[in-house]
Amino acid sequence: MSMDPEIDAQWKKIQEKTFTRWVNEQLKVQKVAVKSLSTDFGDGVLLIVLLEVLSQKSVGKYNKKPRVHAQKMENLEKVLNFIGSEGIKLVNIGSGDIIEGNLKLILGLVWTLILHYQISMGFNIDDDDDGGQKKSGKQALLEYIQKKIPQKNIKNFTSDWNDGTAIAALVDAHAPGLCPDADTMDPNNSLQNASRAMQLADDWLGIPQVLGPEDMTNPHVDELSMMTYLSQFPDAELKEGAPIGASAAPPTDITKVKVDGPGVTGNGAQTGKPAPINVDCGESGVAPISAIVTGPDGQPKEIDFEPSSKGSDKFNGSYVPDAPGVYNVEVKFDGEPLPSGPFQVAIGDPSAVRLDGDGLERAFVGKDHDNIIDVYTENAGPGDIAVDFKSPPGAGPVEYDVKKIDDNHHQICYHVDQGPGDYEANVLYNGVPVEDKPRVIPSIDLDKVIVKGPGIESGNPAKSKTTFDVDARRAGDADMKVSITDPDNEEVPFEITPLAKNAYRVTYTPVKEGNHTVDVQYADKELKDSPYKVLIDEPGYVKCSGDGLHHAIANEPAHFVVDATKAGEGQLGLQMEGPAEVADVQCEPGPEPGMFNVTYKAPRPGSYKINVKFNDEPVPGAPFEVSVDSGRGDPDASKCLVTGIDKPGSFEVDCKNAGGTGHLEVGVSGAYVPADYIAVKHNGDYTFSVSYHISDPGETTITVKWHGKDLEGSPFIIQTK
Repeated sequence: MSMDPEIDAQWKKIQEKTFTRWVNEQLKVQKVAVKSLSTDFGDGVLLIVLLEVLSQKSVGKYNKKPRVHAQKMENLEKVLNFIGSEGIKLVNIGSGDIIEGNLKLILGLVWTLILHYQISMGFNIDDDDDGGQKKSGKQALLEYIQKKIPQKNIKNFTSDWNDGTAIAALVDAHAPGLCPDADTMDPNNSLQNASRAMQLADDWLGIPQVLGPEDMTNPHVDELSMMTYLSQFPDAELKEGAPIGASAAPPTDITKVKVDGPGVTGNGAQTGKPAPINVDCGESGVAPISAIVTGPDGQPKEIDFEPSSKGSDKFNGSYVPDAPGVYNVEVKFDGEPLPSGPFQVAIGDPSAVRLDGDGLERAFVGKDHDNIIDVYTENAGPGDIAVDFKSPPGAGPVEYDVKKIDDNHHQICYHVDQGPGDYEANVLYNGVPVEDKPRVIPSIDLDKVIVKGPGIESGNPAKSKTTFDVDARRAGDADMKVSITDPDNEEVPFEITPLAKNAYRVTYTPVKEGNHTVDVQYADKELKDSPYKVLIDEPGYVKCSGDGLHHAIANEPAHFVVDATKAGEGQLGLQMEGPAEVADVQCEPGPEPGMFNVTYKAPRPGSYKINVKFNDEPVPGAPFEVSVDSGRGDPDASKCLVTGIDKPGSFEVDCKNAGGTGHLEVGVSGAYVPADYIAVKHNGDYTFSVSYHISDPGETTITVKWHGKDLEGSPFIIQTK
C-alpha cells in the first residue's frame, strides 16, 4: 500500500531539516555550515570537512577550491573511498548522484554517517543487523531509552513521543530534578511539553535541538530524525548551575497573545465566506481561546477555536459574515478579553462593486496622462479600495491614487511608464478581487506616434496635392483621426491610405492660400504637436530646405533640398558666391519628380551666398546666406608640434590638433642677413614641411607662429655652418 503523498512529504521535510541541523552541529568546530544538502555537498569540500570532524582522521590532500567538474568528481571519489576505508557500507550512491544533488540518496548518505559515528560507535556495535546475531544501533538505542524511562513503555521512535511527555521523562531521568513536572504534564499540551523538555536538554545537557519540538509532536515524525536527536543523550553531561527541581511550565501572559487574519483585520474578508481568525500563543503560553462576534444585526455569536495541529500553540477559528457592515470581534484568552481588542472589522461585498472608466480600456504612458478607473460601491458596504497591478516585462511598477468623489463613488488615478504593452489590473475591495479575473489593459505611448511630411509644413502651394505620414507602429493599437480646415474654418477633404498596421498616409489638396489647421488624434487623444498650423502659399511655389542653406564646414559635404514638385515645368539654376570658388556642386534627382538633392563643398571658411532660381526667377528666400567655418575650433599655438628644427635647412610643423584655418608664419635670419629663401608646403592635413637656405653661417634664429601666436620654443636658435 502506497503512502499518502502529503504524509510522505511531511516526514521527508522533517528529515531534511533534522539532518541539515545535525551536519551543521558537527561543522561548528570548523566554522562552516551548509544551507542545502542537495547543493552544498556538490563539490565534495564540506563532505570532506565533515568526515574529518567525525572520524578525527585526515582524508588526505584534496582540491579545496574546485572549479571544474573533474575537480569536484575527484573530491567526491576521495570521499567515497574514505567512507569505505572506515568499514562503512554505502548502497546505490556514487559521486555523480552527489554532484547532481540527488536529495534522497544524499539523505541516505548522511543517515549512514549518523548511524556509524553517533549511534553505532556510541554503543560500540556494528552498523548492520545481521539477522539477530549482533545488536543493531536502533535496538541498542531503544533498549537504552527503555531502561531510562521504563514507566513510559516506549516501543518506537515515532508515535510514542508525540505528546511530549516521553522526552520530558527522558530529560528528568538523565538528570533527576531537571524536569520535575514530567510525570504530571498534560498529554494534550504536546507542543508545550516537548518545547519545555527539549529546551532544558539544550540549555543544561548540551543536546542541540536538531529536531524541533513541532516536528517531534507531528504525528508523521520521521523515525530516523527521532533516532538522530535521541542518540545524543547517552553521552550528555549535566552542566553546573542547572535548575534541579525547577517549577513547571511558566505562567501564561495575555499581553503576548498575537491575533491576525481577515476575521479581525477585514483584509480579505467578504460576505458569505468564512473570515478566519488566527491566534498565536507561542510567547504567551497556552490557554483556552474563544471569541464573540456581533454583526450589524446586533446578534452575538460564539466562535470555537481548534489547534492548527495536535499539540500546537496556534489556534484557528472563523465566522461567516452574512451582510456588509462593521463586525465587533472580541477574542478571549482563558476567558479574559484580549487588551488589544475588541476589533472593529469592516466587511463589504466585493460582488456589489461596479467598475467603469476609460482606464479599464487603455492606459496612456507618462506622468501627464491620468488614467481613470471609476469604482462604484453602492450596496457593497464598507471597505478599502486598492489595485494589484502587474506590469509588462521591463516596465516599472504602476503608481496610483484613490480619490473619493462621494460616499459611493471613488476614482483610481494611475500612471504607467511603458508602451506598448499589456498591463493587468486587479481591483480589490478589502483585499478581495471585485471581478473574477484581472482586467488586461493595453498601453498607448503617444510620444511614439511620428507625424511627418510636407503636408504638416508651411510652404505648400495652393491647388497642389500634398501628403503627410502618421506612423504609430511603436505606439500601440488604436484608431487614428484627422481633420483639416482652411483659413475660413471650412473642412478640407482628405484621403487616408494604410501603409502598414498602425501606419497611414494622409493626402489632401489645399485650395486656398493662408493658414490651414491639421489636427491629428490617436486613441482619441491630441498628439503633442497637434494641431499643426500650415501656411499654404500661392501656386507655383518652390521650397528649399536643409542645413546646407545656412551653415557648412569647409571641405566637408553640405546638403540642402529643392522641392519643385508643385511648381510645374521649369529649369532649376544654382550659383554659389564667396571667398573662394565652389567648384564641387552636385545636384541629383530626389525621391519624387521635381525634388532635388544638392551637395556642395566650400573650399575655405567665410560667408557665402547660394542663389537658387526657377525659370530664371529667384525662389522664396534666395539668396541664402551660408556661414562656412573650419570646423576645427579656435587656433591654439600650444598644440602645434615642431620636429627636426635642429637640422639646418628643413623642419616639420604638425598643426592637426591646433584648431584654426591654417595661418602658419615662418621667419629665418642669420646673425647679419635674412635667409636666401623660405618654402612652406601644406601637406593637406594641417601638417607643413618647411625648407630654407641661409648663406650666413653661425647663429640662426627661426620664428614659427600659428595665427600670429609663437609656437612653444619659438624663436628657435640653432647653429648653421
